Amino acid sequence: MIAPSYFLNLASSANMQFLLDSSRLKLEMQSVWRQYLDVAPTQMSLTFDAAIGRERISAAASIVDTDAPSPLRTRQKLELYKGNIPCIKEKFRMTQDDLRNLEVMKNLPMYAGKEAELIKFLANDLEECSVAGDKRIDYMTLQALSTLTMDVNLTNNPDGAVFGVIDLLAASYQKQGVPVVWSDSVNAKPITDIENFVQKNWATRGRMFGRLLISYDLWINIKKNAEVRSLLQGFYNTGKNAGSFAVTLDNVNEMMIANNWPV
Repeated sequence: MIAPSYFLNLASSANMQFLLDSSRLKLEMQSVWRQYLDVAPTQMSLTFDAAIGRERISAAASIVDTDAPSPLRTRQKLELYKGNIPCIKEKFRMTQDDLRNLEVMKNLPMYAGKEAELIKFLANDLEECSVAGDKRIDYMTLQALSTLTMDVNLTNNPDGAVFGVIDLLAASYQKQGVPVVWSDSVNAKPITDIENFVQKNWATRGRMFGRLLISYDLWINIKKNAEVRSLLQGFYNTGKNAGSFAVTLDNVNEMMIANNWPV
């Protein structure tokens, strides 16, 4: 027996492509990793050879005599990595019972003329699968930004491969601890820590930071922090005998921008 498609006219190639394209636009607007990474060109094999350049501070050219040789500079280090590219997969199962229930619902009087609702029920599976890969890459990207490692274990990938902790081979200066963890809202000094880290990287590498990413839980501790509140009080009440201020994310960011710190 040949059954008509539940997708009706959506089953045509043009309409299905529109559905996929709409899902892609939706996911691109929500994805974190697309702000930092690019998609590599399509290739035939699932192996990779990647050349990674180790950056250095670019020096200005030297002023020398006319006939003097050009000063020799140290080139960026080039490292070659090889490996296999894992797959990111997801699927949904539709059983015979599911199909039978759809048939029953389709023939109920209450669903007469409401085929679009049944189509949406099936299309949601397609849309969820189309964005599921980006959600996984987002998860790994946030891990990398936070810890400079990625951890694929049984807890966060219970039905897939287990690779363990993947070291992203960050240089020693790219990760710096703090004397007191920021979750200690009484004794921690997050502003001082940020200023020291920014100044250290500016002095040693000639670089400034563009963004500061923190979790919501950490922000709750920071807004209660004594140093943050003290700096905000001076920032908004300079020259006033009395005044009030609110510890909001916008106010903290405004103070950070005014001091040329990352936000």
